[in-house]
Amino acid sequence: MGRRLAALRATARIARRQAARSRGRTALVATMVVLPVLAAVVIDVLVRSAVPTGPTYARYALGEELQARVTYVCPGEVHQVPNVGLGGVSCGWSEDGDPPVPQEPAEVQDRIEAVVGPAATVIPALQTPVRIDGPTRGERMLHLAEVDLEAPGVSSAYPLESGSLPRATGELALAPWLAESLDVLPGDDLVVTGPSGQEVHVELVGVLDGTVPATDVLGLPGVLGRPEDRLAGQERTDGLVDLDGADRFVGLDRAEWLVAGPAPITWDMVLELNAVGLQVASREVLLTPPAVEAVGDPVAGSVGARTLTFGAAVVGAGLLEAVLLIGPAFAVGARRQTRALALLAAQGAERRDLRRVVLWGAVVIGVGASVGAAALGVAVGALLVTTIPATASSFPNLVVPWLEVAVFVLVGVLIAVAAAWLPARTAARVDVVAALAGRRSEARPRRAVPLAGLVLLGVGVATSLAGAVRSEPVLATLGVLLLMVGMVAASGAIVTLIGSLARWAPLAPRLAMRDAARQRGRTAPALAAVIAAVAGATAGLVYVASEAQRDELLYSPVAEVGVIQVGLPADEEDEETRAELLTSAEQVLESSIDLEAIAPVSMLVPTDQEIDPLTGLGADLWIYPEVPVENQCPLWLLDRVPTEAEIAEATADPRCDERLEYSSGGVWATTSWSSGVIMDDGSATAVLGLPGSEEAAAALARGEALVHDERALREDGTVELAATVQDAQGSVLASLVIEPAARATGWASFLYQLVLPPESIEALEGEARAQPVGLVARSAVDLDQAEVTALRDALEAVHPAMALEVERPYEYRDTTLSLVILAVLGVVGLGATWLAVGLAAAESRADLATLAAVGAAPRTRRLVAGAQAGVIAVTGTVLGVLAGALLGGVFVELQTASQSPLPDRTWQLVMPWPGLATILLGLPTLAVLGMALATRSRLPLVRRIAS
Repeated sequence: MGRRLAALRATARIARRQAARSRGRTALVATMVVLPVLAAVVIDVLVRSAVPTGPTYARYALGEELQARVTYVCPGEVHQVPNVGLGGVSCGWSEDGDPPVPQEPAEVQDRIEAVVGPAATVIPALQTPVRIDGPTRGERMLHLAEVDLEAPGVSSAYPLESGSLPRATGELALAPWLAESLDVLPGDDLVVTGPSGQEVHVELVGVLDGTVPATDVLGLPGVLGRPEDRLAGQERTDGLVDLDGADRFVGLDRAEWLVAGPAPITWDMVLELNAVGLQVASREVLLTPPAVEAVGDPVAGSVGARTLTFGAAVVGAGLLEAVLLIGPAFAVGARRQTRALALLAAQGAERRDLRRVVLWGAVVIGVGASVGAAALGVAVGALLVTTIPATASSFPNLVVPWLEVAVFVLVGVLIAVAAAWLPARTAARVDVVAALAGRRSEARPRRAVPLAGLVLLGVGVATSLAGAVRSEPVLATLGVLLLMVGMVAASGAIVTLIGSLARWAPLAPRLAMRDAARQRGRTAPALAAVIAAVAGATAGLVYVASEAQRDELLYSPVAEVGVIQVGLPADEEDEETRAELLTSAEQVLESSIDLEAIAPVSMLVPTDQEIDPLTGLGADLWIYPEVPVENQCPLWLLDRVPTEAEIAEATADPRCDERLEYSSGGVWATTSWSSGVIMDDGSATAVLGLPGSEEAAAALARGEALVHDERALREDGTVELAATVQDAQGSVLASLVIEPAARATGWASFLYQLVLPPESIEALEGEARAQPVGLVARSAVDLDQAEVTALRDALEAVHPAMALEVERPYEYRDTTLSLVILAVLGVVGLGATWLAVGLAAAESRADLATLAAVGAAPRTRRLVAGAQAGVIAVTGTVLGVLAGALLGGVFVELQTASQSPLPDRTWQLVMPWPGLATILLGLPTLAVLGMALATRSRLPLVRRIAS
């Protein structure tokens, strides 16, 4: 035992000295270990700090004294995690499938008091929907929390940024975002509009702390008067609870209760309250969470085994890539230690001792680099967390997960050791006599290794393709891993093949090819690193190019390029004002540019569209074409899982071709949440300039409707349209079916799903009317950016919310990612190549001296150095591009098959030839020229030792 420890100490000491002596190589390896560890630690610190811990959330939700905050979730059993600040809350409905039955707030409070006991005080914090208007601006869809702030411990749960808490019913405190939106400060007057439309004038006395997500509006009970007074005679409903009584003045969807008192709220109490639809933030549970066994599986839909396996496979691929990229540096280091290792062997060291020297070098570098990267990552993460303004939605607390940081340090060390494993085994088989005599020697390669590599290569290709076709990401990723391992194992055989082709090459390439074959120990790792880097870059470029073409294929323009679209403010409810704005906008266009045509655009809205003063919502009109059964995809009509034969048949059926097209958006919108059906007599459609616009305009002039999908048309050329009018609470006011003649346009933009002629208003029996939403115009000349900006400024001078859009050609071409991929490839590929060639230059001094002695020109040395770089770079680049194209195809095919049960036909394999040409020509050229220019042309004269 003592001898083993002494041997370990000795080998570790030698490794540490070698690392200190070879500072350049040590810095290179350390950098490649530092980068992934640093990134992982910084991301981990930020992710963990973005989630409030138990003590932090207890301070947020409960202040310094409250015991619990109880929130109504649903009328079924609630499943929650102990720290509700993490989210993770789900609701289980009753087993009989009955719809949720609303519960009274008073009834819920009685249940809470029964669970927490008589020693606790339950304070209601129920919320009322309101609208608040400041001196210049207003906000809808807010909720006023009426809380007894004088109750014990309550005030600490609502910390302030400025001002004071309300002390009277005529005072309010607002959240910071709301105060900023209303442009108000403490001391300003506000107008609060309650559920029954009554208005109350109050004073803003305080702004709540933005780091605590307490509420938007805070006041004392009775801000809007007594519930029975302000709701007397009202029959309105907020969608969950009838507002017809003192105990039913708010919806339970925003109901909370605060629990104060000396006794803690235990996990068992939390579970009792969960059973009646309540979520509980308990101080006791947050500070001392229950055991995992007591919690069980609180939330349905947790991460499945398939997702975890896929994630593990992706992480494994990344770690393998890192090992391959670091490997050449250790191979170079092991080669340069050949004489030192031979001296150890001559003094009695065994092969395992020689392996330990190299591996201990990896441990020394890995530990130092990983620990330094972890410390730097924690510092950077802490700096970001503390410098970014603290809010509840950013970084509520600084959390350093030390155990996970330690795991990242261990991973960094393992990466370094794994990268040094093969060089260590090769170095352990050194020819002691040849190394001490100064002669070069190479251990005989094992024939089984390249054979196993070729087998793994074939299995990897087949597995990845099978996983992609079958939409199995785990299987596809496993195939990619096998493919990469196979390439590494087969790299030695590839180098041997290169040497066999040297006889037909000129002098410099012939020397380089034979030298690469003889010195497989330094050539194979560099070749594997180049192959891995180029394969990753190529796969990324192929995927980016395929995704770009898919986006272009799915893009659907709103109008022809150059067509001008003007949108009126969507929140302008007064129809006379909208008409005036439309006229003003038309005048601006006619006076600013030379127009060929201009037409108003209108959309259908409900005839009776009274806007709710609190929510800004009114009645909605929904009109959709009904697709005949004979035109629907057969798969969608099944009430069971389709068979493979049915899926194969549906794949070739045009009725099953579903696409999710998108467009530039458009600027036309109504004042309601209606389906946005355009009503046009053909004038606006003719200006659009889309394919078939003239024919579509003529059809509208004849009283026909337009549908974008021909599958909606029936055999007689008509279409069945289902029209529904709903009020703000979703109740159906009217339901109609009309059957106009129609024409299919094929325009995929959602704006043109349905276009109706003016005659449709009569068919809708007066339930709809046309509302002007904007203009469409065509300029006689193309507008440049300056003219568009001037036109937008002129329209905004009419109204700040006036919108302008000039249709532009598709411009997705985001080259940033491709440039980043190429840059990373250049750094990694050139680094691995030049590292191996640098060692080759040192070992080729004797050969170059022989060339000098027989009269070789001085430039021969540069030619040989360039050829050595070219052998590695050209071979690695060609093989890497082939492998990367295959990997990219696997990723694209995986996306194609990911749409179940039918394949997504919009994904097509696209080869980015310019990018591939840049890789195939650029990387080898830079490697050859860079190495040749960096090499001195003077040939050395050295003494040769006879063999």
